[in-house]
Amino acid sequence: MGKCLSAAFSALLASRALAADAESQIRNTFIEPWAQAMQANDPEKLARFLHPQVLACRNAQTKEYFDDFLRSEIENKVKPGYRITRIEALRGPSQFVSIVPADAFSFPVQATYEIQIEYDEVINIRALAPDANGRWYEVIPCPNDKGVAMTHAGIEQRAEQEKRVAQLVFELKDPLLSELQNLLQREQLIEAMHRYQAATGADMTTAHGVIEKIRPPH
Repeated sequence: MGKCLSAAFSALLASRALAADAESQIRNTFIEPWAQAMQANDPEKLARFLHPQVLACRNAQTKEYFDDFLRSEIENKVKPGYRITRIEALRGPSQFVSIVPADAFSFPVQATYEIQIEYDEVINIRALAPDANGRWYEVIPCPNDKGVAMTHAGIEQRAEQEKRVAQLVFELKDPLLSELQNLLQREQLIEAMHRYQAATGADMTTAHGVIEKIRPPH
C-alpha cells in the first residue's frame, strides 16, 4: 500500500513538473515574442508563430485566408500591460474545433494547450501545440476549396459593412453625436452603442462599428 502511494505521489510530482515546464516554455517561446511581434505591425513576423504544419497549407490558393487572418491579428493586437489569465492543458480537442465547419476547414495538428490573455475589455483565447523541439506555436484550421470560398465571401461582406458604417458616421450629427462622444469620454462604450441603437434602429454590429469609428484613441 505504501509503495503504491509513493508511486502515485511521484507520478503527481512528475506531472506537475511537466506542466510547469510547459507553462514556462509557452511564456518564453510563444506569448512574450508573439505579443512583441504584434506591436511591430508586420504580418510576416506574426506568421512565424503559426505552427509549421499550419504554414504547410499556406499557398497561392489559401493566400487570401492567411492574409485576412494575419491582418485581423494586427488590427486586434495584444496591447502592453496584457494579463495572462490562463495556461491550461487540453483534455480533449480545442473549443475551436467544434465551431469551425468541418466540411470547409481542418486542423493539420491537434492543439494540446489553450491560453487566455486579457487586455482592456478583450478576452483573447489561443490554441497551441509544440513542434518537435518543444517550441510552441498557434494552431488554426486550414481551409479547403469551400473554406477558401467562405473566406472570400466574408471579406466582401465585411468590406460592404465598413462602407456602410463609414457613411453612417459621415451622416452622424449633433445632438446625437455629442451625446455619444460624452458617453465615450466617460468610457461608457456599451451605453453609447445602446443609445445609438435606440436613436437609429441599427443592429448591434452596425452600432458597434459606428461607435468604434468615433471612439477616441485608447
